Formats: sequence, C-alpha cells, structure tokens
Amino acid sequence: MLSVIALSVIVVASISAHALVLVGPAPGAPEFDAIGGDGDGTVREGTRYTVTFDSRGGSDVESLTGLMEDQTISPPVPPVRDGYDFCGWYRDEGCTREWIFTYTIYKDMTLYAKWEPISDRSDGRLASFDDGGAEISVKILPRGAAGPLSGD
Repeated sequence: MLSVIALSVIVVASISAHALVLVGPAPGAPEFDAIGGDGDGTVREGTRYTVTFDSRGGSDVESLTGLMEDQTISPPVPPVRDGYDFCGWYRDEGCTREWIFTYTIYKDMTLYAKWEPISDRSDGRLASFDDGGAEISVKILPRGAAGPLSGD
C-alpha cells in the first residue's frame, strides 16, 4: 500500500507496485526521484541500476550508472579486438540471448560482447573459380587489410 502524507506534487509520471515516480517537486519542496511504497510514507530515492559491458578481450567500454527502472539505453561505441569482428551485446556469457537496445533496465546487469574471428572468413589464401571458360583467381584478405593491386 502506498501512503504519502502532506506532500505536494506538480506532476506524477507513473505509479507501480514499488514506486511512485515524480517528475518534479512542488515549489520549495525537497528534490527527490521517487518515494517508497512501504506504506509508512517515508521519502527515499528511487533504486538506481548499473549496466556493465564485458568486452571479453576487446577495448574497454564504460559502464552506465544511475539508471532508473524501465529506462532504455543507447548502444555504446562498439569495442574493437585485433583479429575479430564485433557481433553485438548479449545478456549471457554464452552469447545466445541478444540484448536489444529497446529493452528496458530492470536490474543491475552485465552485457557480454560477442566476437567472430576474422580468420574464419578471410585468411589471405588464394581462391580460384571458373567463370564460363575464364579462370579467375582472387586473394581473400582480412577486412580492412590492403593488398597489392597488381598480380603476385
């Protein structure tokens, strides 16, 4: 049960079973984010959450702190890792449950980077195929690597 005694509020944004979220206090009232729903009328700050990004061997990605429940986050700048392509953020270490950035925050959580080795697709080997009578050879290079423009 939610109880509030002698509290003036300009705008009420939302009510849930756990908190009444206030957009702005009345003039002269103390500033706060939410009040508790413990039934005792105690004013306390709303729960804040942290999202940690585990880049799993990639460049560091800063954690997001001070997030409110039901808040969405934007994707951070993707990490980089030598020899790998970044394939997104996942909710589990096995990278089977992709995090979609329209999801809302509901607890402290860690998101895990998924990587795909570049060498699985492009290892600098020669490939040849026949195109209707003319044999064509190409050299497959890692993404972003420069190769000679003339034949070797």
